[in-house]
Amino acid sequence: NQALMLKRNISLADRVKAGNEQIYYIMDALNEAINTGKKVRFLYFEFTAGKRKKLKNDGEPYILSPYTLTWNGDNYYVVGWSDKHEKIATFRVDRFYQVPEISPDDAIPKPKKFSIGEFAEKAFQLFDSEHANVELLCENSMMSTVLDHFGSKVKPKQIDKDHFAFSVEVSVSPTFFAWVFEFGGKIKIVNPQSVIDEYYELLKKSL
Repeated sequence: NQALMLKRNISLADRVKAGNEQIYYIMDALNEAINTGKKVRFLYFEFTAGKRKKLKNDGEPYILSPYTLTWNGDNYYVVGWSDKHEKIATFRVDRFYQVPEISPDDAIPKPKKFSIGEFAEKAFQLFDSEHANVELLCENSMMSTVLDHFGSKVKPKQIDKDHFAFSVEVSVSPTFFAWVFEFGGKIKIVNPQSVIDEYYELLKKSL
């Protein structure tokens, strides 16, 4: 009975809602679980090469203590503590197979120092992986891009009249490397060598 209200207040890109109109009910259930401090149980799927839905986790439900819903890269995600992964994880809302079941069990409390802003900042497109402190060398024209992505806490140091550098903690993932790559050399990874090597191997595979 709240579907119309939800539709008025939630804008979804066509590719997100296509074939999954129940997303409004999924988000409503997640919101209720967040507000009441309860866990949720849900089935999660991916697509096969034949465009068929295939349940992940061997068809077993995931159990999540949801903390927040966030919009990233044209998709809605729920962020919370995953019992399976034993850490904070993200799940795309449009990949829920059905409306999640709200459990009577209380959610695992959110870590005191957890910040969704910092989490999303480190996990490019919410693809979370191992974190590392990286140093990036940038052309001066990239300053606005860097500040847009990492915020004003960035502490740049001028290297020469055309370049600045800064260090930041990121999730070292393909989406991080894709972000670096899209600027065509205007942003370069200069430290640590292990991250440089990983980026180089990814580029070789792409070629």
